[in-house]
Amino acid sequence: MDSIFGAISDFTCVYIDDVLVFSHTKDEHLAHLHFILSKFESHGLIISKKKMTLCVQHIEFLGSEIGKGKIKLQPHISKKILEMPDKLEDIKLLRTFLGLLNYARPFIKDLSKYTKPLYNKTSLKGTRTFNREDVLLVQKIKDLVSKLPELTLPVDSDYLIIESDGCEQGWGGTLIRKPNKFYNKSEERICRYASGIYKEKAYLLLLTLKFLL
Repeated sequence: MDSIFGAISDFTCVYIDDVLVFSHTKDEHLAHLHFILSKFESHGLIISKKKMTLCVQHIEFLGSEIGKGKIKLQPHISKKILEMPDKLEDIKLLRTFLGLLNYARPFIKDLSKYTKPLYNKTSLKGTRTFNREDVLLVQKIKDLVSKLPELTLPVDSDYLIIESDGCEQGWGGTLIRKPNKFYNKSEERICRYASGIYKEKAYLLLLTLKFLL
């Protein structure tokens, strides 16, 4: 799919065999759909009528509800996370919990800071037992999930801001939009968060640079 639609990412989003088409107006959308359908036909691809939805203003895609310029996590995912036990000593349960959290990652600032100790438990040398600090950590993550913000989709005319932060524990970033650069901070809206931990080689490089500086 990427090889077919990768060059037209201005109005498509592809994930494995799912293709999302987005447009500013109905007429533009119909033109986009005509183009996409011709691509399917020319490559001999068959579309399932049961799985196809056309010309809607609200969709569910990859665990999120998207519509009217807003993005929200689908309620059933939040519900599954909140219903997980606080003590996740079963490795399968822990991996399920962390997997579900990936859907919430764009909504939570510095999520990797909270999940890093839990990911350490999934390694071959990781400690499976949960102490009080581990339980409190899971409870903190659940609290964050219960208060997820709505994210906003930027428009072409928006002024975009990228805030980044890094330390020995990992990195984090925030994408922010506002109508133009001269608007005050109260007009800023969050588009998404991103966070992660360093790979071993990157972490060693970071420590080396820190020592040299």
